Amino acid sequence: MIIHDNVISDNLIKSTIKEFDSFTENKKWKSSKEWTDQDVSQDNPILHKSVKPSKLHNALEEYLSPVFLETSTTKILYNYYIWKIGCSLEMHRDNDYSFGATLYLNSHWSIHWGGLFIWQDKYTEGLKAICPSQGTLVINDKQENHAVTTVTKLAEYNRLTVQMWGVK
Repeated sequence: MIIHDNVISDNLIKSTIKEFDSFTENKKWKSSKEWTDQDVSQDNPILHKSVKPSKLHNALEEYLSPVFLETSTTKILYNYYIWKIGCSLEMHRDNDYSFGATLYLNSHWSIHWGGLFIWQDKYTEGLKAICPSQGTLVINDKQENHAVTTVTKLAEYNRLTVQMWGVK
């Protein structure tokens, strides 16, 4: 797992959140209820939207390009995710992709709100976790098992992320 902090500017984060808001107003989101191959809560689905390349993607590719070189990646898929109260993602691997990555957008996130990213370290087999932090990019370049804990009722707002996958 590779973790980079503060990978994009505050202005780029603000413009990305504005884009989230515009999609929310237009109700252009899909639901994780459509997924059949992963253990996600069907009662509290994750909302997701595929997005086309933008300034955000160009900024992120600076950090993702070394992973490109180590894998057989031909392109990157970008999705915006909204994690509402009750959303979670069970332990899994992104086996269909050369890598997976998450960028956190929330300006503040409390550990008590859930939504923690946990993974099983490939070398030690121990579990590790991080609390979402704005501008942090997590790249799963070793196909490590990972999950997201349930967003709790204490969460003051939705957890917002940009999800990326390298296409083999």
